[in-house]
Amino acid sequence: MKTLKTLLLSLFIIVIISCDNDNDPTNNVCDSSYLSVASSTVFTTANGYTLNETMDLETHEYTMVVNSSGEICSIGYQNPTTYAGTYEMEVENSTTNITTTDTFSFSQSNIQYQNFTVPLIVNSGDTIVVRRTISNGYTLLNETIGSIYINSNPNPFPIAISANATIISSNFYGAGGPVPNFGVPLIGIGFKLN
Repeated sequence: MKTLKTLLLSLFIIVIISCDNDNDPTNNVCDSSYLSVASSTVFTTANGYTLNETMDLETHEYTMVVNSSGEICSIGYQNPTTYAGTYEMEVENSTTNITTTDTFSFSQSNIQYQNFTVPLIVNSGDTIVVRRTISNGYTLLNETIGSIYINSNPNPFPIAISANATIISSNFYGAGGPVPNFGVPLIGIGFKLN
């Protein structure tokens, strides 16, 4: 009887541990390099890009199409040197009309990732909008700036940032604008494969 209880308890623990929705234990992390602007090798000086802390508008966003199914589980950003406050960070799945939003403050010295309270489920082919909007209460216009990649030629949309995602547009607006497709904001996302 004791052996049967031990066996049942062991089976129960195995079932609980294996409740992940896939069979690959190596992808059960929020990967900040899988389909992120922040880790893309596309935005280099050799490809005509420079990273500038500029664009004094409240909202910075880009739209991309993802080529993998999973969940967007974190967002990465770097506060500019002129602002230590918070942002509403948002990722919207335009295909399913579902959005996840959290308010974060980030490091001013390097890109920092924060986990979303509720990750956003995406499927291959979905259109995703990644957006940061400065929180109410900022006092100077230069606090709205952010780091963006600008190409010395007109930005060549669409931009394949990896085999897993293609940026199709960008936009900057709020307290001015809109300024579409001027550059690509440095907003990273963390992704967990299904």
